[in-house]
Amino acid sequence: MLQRATLEPCGAPMRPCPLPSTPADRPPHTSGLPRTLYLCPELGGVASTGGMQAHAHLVGAFAEVLGDRLTVAIPAARIDPGAAPDAARMLAFAPDAQDRGLPGRLLAQARHPSLPDRVTMRASRHGRAAVAAMLRAGEVDLVVVDHFDALALIDPAWALACGVPLLYVAHNDEAGLARDVATCTARAGLGASAWPRALAWRAEALRTRGHEERLLRAARLAVFLSRHDRDAFDARLPGLRARSHLPVSASWTGRAPARPPVGDRVRADPPYVVFGANAAFAPNLEAIRWLACELAPALAQAALGVSIRVTGIEARRVPAHWRAPNVAYAGFLSQEAYRRTLDDAAAFVCPVHHGSGVKMKVLEALGRGLPVLAAEASWRGLAEAPERLCLPRDATVAARRVQAALADPQGLAAATGAVCTQIARTVAGQPSIASLIAEATAAA
Repeated sequence: MLQRATLEPCGAPMRPCPLPSTPADRPPHTSGLPRTLYLCPELGGVASTGGMQAHAHLVGAFAEVLGDRLTVAIPAARIDPGAAPDAARMLAFAPDAQDRGLPGRLLAQARHPSLPDRVTMRASRHGRAAVAAMLRAGEVDLVVVDHFDALALIDPAWALACGVPLLYVAHNDEAGLARDVATCTARAGLGASAWPRALAWRAEALRTRGHEERLLRAARLAVFLSRHDRDAFDARLPGLRARSHLPVSASWTGRAPARPPVGDRVRADPPYVVFGANAAFAPNLEAIRWLACELAPALAQAALGVSIRVTGIEARRVPAHWRAPNVAYAGFLSQEAYRRTLDDAAAFVCPVHHGSGVKMKVLEALGRGLPVLAAEASWRGLAEAPERLCLPRDATVAARRVQAALADPQGLAAATGAVCTQIARTVAGQPSIASLIAEATAAA
């Protein structure tokens, strides 16, 4: 029987409780594989898009290989029961209650100096104690750190001291991402308070770089979501064992619902393009500002009759001057509602000009058969997109690009298909999860 173990206060035993399962659902007993502790910052949510999809896919992919040899440690509030993998057990824990606000974050930083300040909100003394206890007891043969935020649960020195290899799945260049957050916070036009926050993020980038490189040096193997990040860190840290692995299954295009070709679909009237993203992430918020304040007026002036729909934020939470007549803010949607929103859209737009890794929101839209118009940075790590699918920064030129794309649905479908073929080739040629596990646990 699969079990979910809930962490009790430090020093108390864990009380397992059964997870719903049927014999067909249970992973095989795989005693020849490493006992793996998988540290994951989040699984699912109100609308599982973007990075949450990457976590869900990767946890599921490791569970398929490792079966009952896998234990997933994750914040209890971040578990979506529908996204929980077939794993031997889930170690669910709550962040420390006192780590709220600036004083709490500073206190947590003092207590766990290996942690960047922005991660300590997810820190848990109970979670860290459980991870340390498992390592000391010799119950773990491999630790997977999925995303930099999972560093909140482990000091890499623990694993090194216990002789347990680390496999680090790096979703981004974290120091570079902190700098991007600073830039986008300043550009989002949210008032004078944005400048101190941007300055703080620039300082955070310096600290993050040190923590990031420390984790990479401790890892037996580092897996990057794009070859661009892999190559960059290869050059920056000589001797690093690095691989690239796009977190999507080989059959990802098969998830799209059966429906007529793009040119024959019945679309919402009037047509709309959609941008689905978590607005709490500054590069996404800056992209929403550009959509509302620059692209929307250009679309209206061109009299295209095309509106913009934004998910992940409500209208009441954006500045008044962002509320253009042709922009609708749908808030956070359920997975089914979000998918319907994608399926009825004329295209997905992604004007995110910052960030590393890959844009999972773009992959998700393509996986549902939706054409994507994206900024050059948003294609990074996925494909060399044809010019007609690139969304330029100049809003007037971008509006004309949208107009040309929607006026030629067959050409748009062909360009989208070519991009999907490129991505499918990348997926087909990448190392398997089983080979990554074998490489991480092989003798150094």
